[in-house]
Amino acid sequence: MSKRCIECEHAKSRLGENSAEFHVCGKDSWCFFQAALAHGEVPGLHVMHVNTPLKEAHLAKIMPIYQRLASNELLQRCIRCVTLNANKSFHSIIWNKCSKETPVTLRRLTIAVCDAVCELNFGTKNH
Repeated sequence: MSKRCIECEHAKSRLGENSAEFHVCGKDSWCFFQAALAHGEVPGLHVMHVNTPLKEAHLAKIMPIYQRLASNELLQRCIRCVTLNANKSFHSIIWNKCSKETPVTLRRLTIAVCDAVCELNFGTKNH
């Protein structure tokens, strides 16, 4: 996803379907509108693909979020693939140590969580 794609999505929400700010992101675009244009198809209406279009009153409040998403610093992290959802990773470590399918005691779960916290903070060390 490029900085321009993030800005494009905001423009669609703010200005509507036929805005001159739209650009073609390519055939593999995550944006249904841009992907259809890149394939030479007529894109469907934005309101048909987005169940909750943004109201003008809310756009000013969420604009800082769009700006942060489009920041060069964040996009550089995405390129290097260092944006792993830490919460998802943490849950994965816990459930590898203590299966969700098998009932366990509170003590066993507590040990698994503590061990997962240590592993997430310090990594796995093979001695």
